[in-house]
Amino acid sequence: MNYIKRLQRENEEAKRRLQEVQDICQQYRAELLSPKFTGVDLDGSSKDYMGTSDIDIRLQAIHSIAMNG
Repeated sequence: MNYIKRLQRENEEAKRRLQEVQDICQQYRAELLSPKFTGVDLDGSSKDYMGTSDIDIRLQAIHSIAMNG
């Protein structure tokens, strides 16, 4: 019986981590579609650039969740 309970706990933890990863990915996608990264800048150039620190922060969060399991 303990084996089944342990598997159930592990399954719930995996589901929770997966949901966290999905939430972060959704937030990341929403930011990519925000005015910060879309449209035309004041000088006429495209605003489809990304700051490396923005990317790194989100990738670290995803990595942390994925590795803590």
